[in-house]
Amino acid sequence: MTIERIILAHDNNEELEKLASQLTAHGYDVFLASNSDELLDIVATGTCDMAIINIDLSGGAGLQSARSVAARSPDLFIVLMGDPDRLNTCSRDLLAARFTTLQDPVTTGQLLLAVQQAAEVQRLRDENQMLRAQWEETEGPEDFVARSPRMVDTLRQAATVADAAEPLLICGPPGSETELVARYIHRCGHRAESAFVRFECGRTNPATEEVELFGREYHGPNGGTWLGSGRLELANGGTLFLENITALSPNCQAKLLRFIEEGYFLCSGADRNDATPEHEVAGLSPRRANVRIICASRYSAHELAPFEAFRDDLLYRLHSLSVVIPPLAQRPEDIIPLAERFLHRFAVEASKGIYGISEEARALIEKYDWPGNVAELKGSMRSAVASAQHKTLLPEDLLHGPSRSIVSNATARYERRRRSRDTRSAGGGTARVARMRAEEKNAC
Repeated sequence: MTIERIILAHDNNEELEKLASQLTAHGYDVFLASNSDELLDIVATGTCDMAIINIDLSGGAGLQSARSVAARSPDLFIVLMGDPDRLNTCSRDLLAARFTTLQDPVTTGQLLLAVQQAAEVQRLRDENQMLRAQWEETEGPEDFVARSPRMVDTLRQAATVADAAEPLLICGPPGSETELVARYIHRCGHRAESAFVRFECGRTNPATEEVELFGREYHGPNGGTWLGSGRLELANGGTLFLENITALSPNCQAKLLRFIEEGYFLCSGADRNDATPEHEVAGLSPRRANVRIICASRYSAHELAPFEAFRDDLLYRLHSLSVVIPPLAQRPEDIIPLAERFLHRFAVEASKGIYGISEEARALIEKYDWPGNVAELKGSMRSAVASAQHKTLLPEDLLHGPSRSIVSNATARYERRRRSRDTRSAGGGTARVARMRAEEKNAC
């Protein structure tokens, strides 16, 4: 979805016409409102993507009007503009309502940038919905494999904390399904219909990580400010899943802790890190988001304690609720069902008619301890399906996967037994086979 239709609400007709002409010149459809009643009537039609509202609309009731718009159309992107002093006076209300602001005088560049930012936020929302739909199709909770008692207990524990407001730590060895468990928790709780946003810590430099996670506050040359939303704000109302939490940069750790403690955060680009909603200073805009934080780590909560780069106070808050995913070797009842799940998925993706796993291949899969856990099993099945030439997966197909170095010996034994069976069926014994080969040679 793109931003195409914009509501402009302003009580100054001259300013209204000026802003409208700027947007119209750049191809946007503009709907004008000179008071709160006209604004709400346009919103009721449901035809617009964005609303730009002056705070002095209807004798100073612009903020209340914007709140009414937000209540009626939660997905509508709202920009509140006006005198800097008026915006600062109601800063706490702005934080609660999560409006982006533009300070007068608004330039054409700032106005267009606000529209572009709204389009980017909407794009990310649409992308999140698409990814969620894809996950529900291929990784839905009904497909979650949990046959072993330990995994059943893990999911039962996860479901009991789904509605808690406290942050949650998921501990699991490398390759375990931490994201799948996080999505399971999200879907079991009251936030299920809201966004699930994933962020992998440590993949970029600390400065970029801060911007991607908390957004960025930009300051224009004449006092205007506008916001580039980060993952935290995009997850508003839903869940933010922080994968590999131990790799989070120190500054982001401090900001995350503050958000968990107070519900407020500062975007990158703010002037000070000690601003509070009660003590506003010029140039700062602390923001609020209603987000459940779920973190994942390959280490248990006790193993995290010696990490010097990880804040003790943040660890304490994450430690309050935790779920531990057992390694695949400790849940043997899940191995074959997981292998079959991956087999069917990859066979469909590759348009191959592979319908099952042979007994010999099944025995190899069960015998292996899978140190790479579910990720290794998934990779092995993907490679096996790619190389398979029969309707049933055979042991030799497993030689192409990540676990080939472990299963190769067992597969070699299977190959020797198969050749022995073929030899016996050809005539019964190596001596007879040798005589047959000699006869063939003499005949030539």
